Amino acid sequence: MTGSDVVDWLMQKFNISEEEALHVGNLIVKYGYIYPLKEPKNLVLKPDETPYRFQTPYFWTTNKWPSSELDYAIYLTKKNICKQGDLVEYEKHNYNLLHKRINHTWDFVVMQAREQLRAAKQRRKADRIVLDCQEQAYWLVNRPPPGTFDILEHGPERGNCLHSRVQLVV
Repeated sequence: MTGSDVVDWLMQKFNISEEEALHVGNLIVKYGYIYPLKEPKNLVLKPDETPYRFQTPYFWTTNKWPSSELDYAIYLTKKNICKQGDLVEYEKHNYNLLHKRINHTWDFVVMQAREQLRAAKQRRKADRIVLDCQEQAYWLVNRPPPGTFDILEHGPERGNCLHSRVQLVV
């Protein structure tokens, strides 16, 4: 589906203006229910032919699956292995910070990352790409880059689950 498809559907479904549909669509993207395929790090709905994909329900924020430091460490380790250490600067910082903080379980982190990569190699290439995009979108919502708006800190109904969510203090 494209960004314009999303805006058109929202306008028809809820009988709202294009401006309102774009705002609601942006919230849907920022909460991670759909994500862009061309610029996966830019969680914004563009009302053009930019392709978007629905996020699998497993990664939805409404499931309130807490993003633990261990899960984030495994994700960063997989990314580090695949890119041979070429992480984005903030990811390198978080990787090193997590390595220090959960050093006592780091062997488990590396083992899990390698096992997940091994399992991914057994999937079809298209399935691997989709899963990588879904996981990246999940972590962009749950651990946004520095300087970007953290929707989970300021969004509706987040006051109750903030205490259960593990924060990575930088």
